[in-house]
Parts: sequence; C-alpha cells; structure tokens
Amino acid sequence: SDRHEVSVLIESFNEMLKQIEQRDAALQHARYELEERVQERTTELKAANRELEAFSYTVAHDLRGPLDAITGIGFMLQKDYSAGMDAEGQEMLNSLHSSSAKMATLIDDLLHLSRAASTSPERSTVNLSIMVASIAEELKAAQPDRIVYFTIAPGAIVLADAGLMRVALENLLRNAWKYTSNLSSARIEF
Repeated sequence: SDRHEVSVLIESFNEMLKQIEQRDAALQHARYELEERVQERTTELKAANRELEAFSYTVAHDLRGPLDAITGIGFMLQKDYSAGMDAEGQEMLNSLHSSSAKMATLIDDLLHLSRAASTSPERSTVNLSIMVASIAEELKAAQPDRIVYFTIAPGAIVLADAGLMRVALENLLRNAWKYTSNLSSARIEF
C-alpha cells in the first residue's frame, strides 16, 4: 500500500508537470502571438506616419506655389497701383494680404504637424512664458493696428518637446487672436 501511495503520488506529480508544461506552452504561444501583433501594428503605424508626412509635405508644397504667386501679385498691386485705388480697393487689397498671410500660416502648421507626427519627442527644459511672449510679439507685428493686451504668467517652466510645445501654443494663441478680432481691444491671458 506504501507502493500504491507512492505510485499515486508519482502519477499526480506527472499529471501536474504535464499541466504546467501545457500551460507554459500556451503562455509561450500567446506571448509569441502578442509580439507578432505588436510588430504588425508598429509597422502599420510607421507606414501611416510616413504616408501622413508625405501627404502633408506634398499638400503644403503644392499650396505654397500658387500662394506665393498670389502674394507676389498682391505686393505688385499694392506697390504700383494702390495710390490710384479708392478706399474699397485698398480694403480688398488689405484683405488679400491678410488672407494670404493666414494661408501661409496654415501651410506652416501643416508642415509642423507632419514633422511632429514622424519624429519622437525630445524632452528638454522649456520656458513656456518666454515662448508665449515671443509668439505674442509675432502676432502683434503681423497686425500692429490691433489693440491686444497679453498677460503672461512668468516662470512657466516644463520638461517637454520644445518644437511640439511651440506648435501647440502657436495654435492656441493664434485662435485666441483670431476669435477676438471683432473686439475693439482684447486681453489674452497665459
């Protein structure tokens, strides 16, 4: 009966080993499938990013050519013919200049976005307050006739990708600038 107990114990032990081996094999198989799926998704994502970058780059460059022509014609009209234009003609010329500048900004944003999608972020210490002040100065220089007060909190220092932060802040501030354009004076706060 001792032999019988040992025999039962050995059988149980062998059965247990077999189950462990089966589970181990199933786990290994699942891990292999998961790694394969992750690899496939990574490859698909890289391809999609490359396509997005190529698309954005092509669109931006295809748009920039005609836009440069429009801007050039506007510049020549302003230089050579604006003196003989009435107020309505001057206003139309200003509108052409303003719309061209907005389009150029949109093209730049598209290029920034395509670059941001295709490169991995590089973190560094970034002073957002200084970055916002710089963007604010650019906005004011583009439309010096607007009365816009910027309130910028000092010392907003973060660990981030400077290029991506610039794209995000430019978009946010440009939207604030654009959506306050119907006011006689505006305040934009950061």
